[in-house]
Amino acid sequence: MNALKMKTFKMVIASLLAVLLLPVTPFFTTGNAAAAETAALSFEAEATINTLTGNASASNCEACSGGKKVGGLYQGASLQFNDVVVPESGVYKMTVSYLSGDPRPFSVSANGGELETYNPPKMENWDTVGQYTLEILLNEGANTILISDGGGYSPDIDKIDLAFAGGDSSSANYEAEAEANELSGNAKVSNCTACSGGKKVGDLYEGSSVKFNNVQAGTSGIYKMTVYYISGDQRPFSVSVNGGELENFNPPKTESWDVVGQYTIDIHLNQGSNTILISDAGGYSPDIDKIKISYEGGSNPGPGDGEDGDIGTLISESQYGGVTIAKYTQGIVASTGKYKVQYNTATGFAQYTWGGKVIAKGVTSGVQVDSLVKNTDYTTHQLDAQPPVSFRDGIGKGIEMTVVNTKEGLPTMKQKYYLYENADHFLTETIIENDTPISTNYLAPIIVDRTGAIDIGSYDDNRVLVAPFDNDMWSRYQSKSMNTFLNNDHYISSELTAIFDNTSRKGLVIGSVTHDT
Repeated sequence: MNALKMKTFKMVIASLLAVLLLPVTPFFTTGNAAAAETAALSFEAEATINTLTGNASASNCEACSGGKKVGGLYQGASLQFNDVVVPESGVYKMTVSYLSGDPRPFSVSANGGELETYNPPKMENWDTVGQYTLEILLNEGANTILISDGGGYSPDIDKIDLAFAGGDSSSANYEAEAEANELSGNAKVSNCTACSGGKKVGDLYEGSSVKFNNVQAGTSGIYKMTVYYISGDQRPFSVSVNGGELENFNPPKTESWDVVGQYTIDIHLNQGSNTILISDAGGYSPDIDKIKISYEGGSNPGPGDGEDGDIGTLISESQYGGVTIAKYTQGIVASTGKYKVQYNTATGFAQYTWGGKVIAKGVTSGVQVDSLVKNTDYTTHQLDAQPPVSFRDGIGKGIEMTVVNTKEGLPTMKQKYYLYENADHFLTETIIENDTPISTNYLAPIIVDRTGAIDIGSYDDNRVLVAPFDNDMWSRYQSKSMNTFLNNDHYISSELTAIFDNTSRKGLVIGSVTHDT
């Protein structure tokens, strides 16, 4: 296997990790905005037509619209908005105006349906009104909307505003304990106070699984699947759709084994009925409450746009032992008998070539200061005025070539290449220099974030190795398919990775070599 290695360190910088970012399509989760669009309909919490239960009561509120609010939503209390009349059926954006000096969740149900729990941020104090927007399916005419504390403690409610957002609802919930599902191994249904429906599927360990059957999709395409789970320890789970390959995921642990968390991934469903398997993959996995399926649309994108740029015409060539340095009007090409490194001094992009084939393009380096700064953000990219320096170390001999990136207001970034003669590898090093002290926890000598920028020459079963940060019982090495753009943002390989063809087992090895400070 050809090996591409990285050498990384810093001068005035804090800790460093060498990272490769795979070419992916960005993954975005649907978030709750601080405020909704302009609402056409407004409903006050304290309206006499509404129903209050438990400890809920109306009280004065100087900051609230109408001068009142409904509070006391704790230990089984609720507020039901009655006679919520809308002009047409469909999805509405509901903006809840609330007061909460502490971070407190609330649950929402429309027309007697299943409660959905939300976690709005706390406000500055209990006298400040905040806004939290969610989506809700309503029928034409009169509806009821219940806001419940879910047995805990919830914010005080000022009012709700509704704005029409679209047509039919594109999401559906499937309970883990449903009779139509299949349990295997140790998996079993048990009571769960915090779970929707009051039950969950647990004991997913040592070869156990829960299969959700008859998961309906109105059209083929990409769906977001939110897994509602309970896991007092950080435990992974694996997902297979319609009998396909298992994909492993690592959701964060929940506060305790009595708290339900949410973790969203992308899956591809076929039109009609589908099966979704959640498995422990032979280890230990969280307990599962339910899954929520939401249509996102789209399909796997093609190769991404973006070119590294023309490096111009040849100016000169110099030989340094077994390494040739060719200077162009807008670039540099360093080559040995086995590989080439091309650097465009106009754009800052690099390319790596093995055996006459470009295997990586759009390569950059980056450092996190106030934000992520790449070498392509700099104004100038110049080969160091000093000629390449010869070196010999424990793995061979070669030359050291340096590109200096400068821009006013940014620290100097130096990209060093250690090019070995008659070898299948080279080292690259990124150095940040500044006149005043700076610190960072992220310095990446190699960044590739362009779709289609890695090409190892085979296209059947390309894989990337995902190495866990900790080698403990909950972390697992993974061999993830590269033939999909789904869920790439869920995977981070620590310290090293390999990009390879799973049949020939040939490809690239990339990893950090040093962590000098």
